[in-house]
Amino acid sequence: MRVTLDSVTCRDTEDVTGADELYLVGAVTAGDEASTRAILTRPLSIDNGQTSKFGEGGGTVFDAHVEDGRLLKIAFAAMDEDAGKDWARREELITKVTKNVSDGLRASGNPQAVAAAQVLPLAVQGLGLAVQLDADDELGQHLYEYPVGVRATVVSTQSVPFQKTTGRWGWSTWQYTVTYHIVTGDVDLEWWLAERARRRREAGF
Repeated sequence: MRVTLDSVTCRDTEDVTGADELYLVGAVTAGDEASTRAILTRPLSIDNGQTSKFGEGGGTVFDAHVEDGRLLKIAFAAMDEDAGKDWARREELITKVTKNVSDGLRASGNPQAVAAAQVLPLAVQGLGLAVQLDADDELGQHLYEYPVGVRATVVSTQSVPFQKTTGRWGWSTWQYTVTYHIVTGDVDLEWWLAERARRRREAGF
């Protein structure tokens, strides 16, 4: 199975003075150390009306065999970076996130029963003070448990809204959509998406 981060669309930034610096932090796991992968993207500078592909940290964030009957836990938060960080240490931070999630699963006594809502705090804790999350604005959380082997869909595309649409005088509002794909089987994702788009055009969608 693969999980691939695709893009983010901004309709309203959290920063009223200009572009946000958006990044994702979290993890994907099937409930064991071998299948645990961190999510940590470099910030994207994005403004109203823009759609951007994820750069470093995007693309395929999970690629591992998962047995039918398991739940694939996908948990991440969207953040607006306000405090500068040493992103040159990103690989080191990914290792810390992966280890903290894996340690938490092991300590639970029943790793496969750990919910996506429990995975995300473990991922954030793995970053520690190095990224000063308390100084960044959380735009929302995505917590999803995908049943492996239950659905026949080869590619499941998820469009995840992160938004706050009410605020005093328009301050502290935002509206984003993050798109990612869950891929089962050996399929060329780019070809599959292009073929789906072609069929939709032909059908008049």
